[in-house]
Amino acid sequence: MAAPQKIIVAGISGSGKTTVTKMISEELNLPLVTIDSFAFDSNWKRRPREEIRKSVMEGLSMDKWIIDGMYRFLTEEFVPSADVLVFIRINYITNLINIIKRKLGHILRPTEDTYIGKKNKIKLHNFKLITRKRSEFFKHWENCMKMLDDSIRVICIKNTRRKTVEKLLRQLKNQ
Repeated sequence: MAAPQKIIVAGISGSGKTTVTKMISEELNLPLVTIDSFAFDSNWKRRPREEIRKSVMEGLSMDKWIIDGMYRFLTEEFVPSADVLVFIRINYITNLINIIKRKLGHILRPTEDTYIGKKNKIKLHNFKLITRKRSEFFKHWENCMKMLDDSIRVICIKNTRRKTVEKLLRQLKNQ
């Protein structure tokens, strides 16, 4: 059986979506589409929702892709386009550690695609988001997954360790 051609990797901020999508993209030779690249301009200012929606629609017009992330307001419209939804649900402590590591990396080793810009402080926005919105986020996605028809395979993973991602890749290849 052929590997899926359209995959969405979803999870809360700091869950490891980018790590997982890069590995799957390379292994399955799928073009990588990052939702944040549609949502923010070059100065990391958020674009209007309708502009984001239009850009995502254009990005999903390709025959194959893997998407890193999916905003809540886009889920019902675009998730049904996928063959597979990989949902990452990591524990709270690991989530916080991932965000701290990422933020420190942005400060210590900024790159062109790092949105740290001139900021050199660790802001607590993502910590607050995870603390206050975590259960709301998961409830939203659980409801979305219940509404999907049987043509979309849902795979939930609880960590993004190499062994877990390698197992995920085997599942995707043998689908």
